[in-house]
Amino acid sequence: MRNISKSLLFLALTLLPKLALAAGTAAPSIGSFDLFGFPLSAAENNLGTRASALGQALAATFPKEFKAENFKENNYSGHCFNSGPDQYKLSWRDSETEGFNFKVEKLKDQKGCVSPFSEGQSFKSSSFNAAQFSPISHFNSGLQLGVSTPAQIQQALGKPAYSSSGKLIYILKRDKEKEKGCGANPGQGDFDAIDVEFDFNDGTLQSVMMSNNIAGEC
Repeated sequence: MRNISKSLLFLALTLLPKLALAAGTAAPSIGSFDLFGFPLSAAENNLGTRASALGQALAATFPKEFKAENFKENNYSGHCFNSGPDQYKLSWRDSETEGFNFKVEKLKDQKGCVSPFSEGQSFKSSSFNAAQFSPISHFNSGLQLGVSTPAQIQQALGKPAYSSSGKLIYILKRDKEKEKGCGANPGQGDFDAIDVEFDFNDGTLQSVMMSNNIAGEC
């Protein structure tokens, strides 16, 4: 009987992660995926609380550029780090009406640090420090902007909920009822979810964005 119990336990531990991936959802560990120490699971927090957690994480990595107390609810902001023609942009939004997102991206030949949230708005810039971006995630130390490929991301995180030639999306939590009510198009990667999105340009990672689109309005 004891041997049978051990066999059943082994099968459960072996098959459950595979069944989760086959269902098109990320493995349970996706909530632990982080950007600069900010885990995806923290995006599920309430308005203001998630901004505060992001501020603490960024202040720990970039103490000269960020102060944790400046991260509050209904905040739209960002910062750029420049290295020759390369620009590394961090931007975030924590809004009562628009939900939450935090994005890091690598761009080239940019004129200034332009806000993605408001036309004509610019963010501050500073010099790029490679040590602060290596790695951008403690969950996977091999994750690098401009280097990592879709295959490498899937090897680390498993099967995504959505994939295309230029995008991978992993979901922590999804609100299908809100998707129906708001007219979302999941077949095109449009989810009302807490998720992390990887975007690629010419086969290498260009940006990573964490979102909570369950929060906020349509």
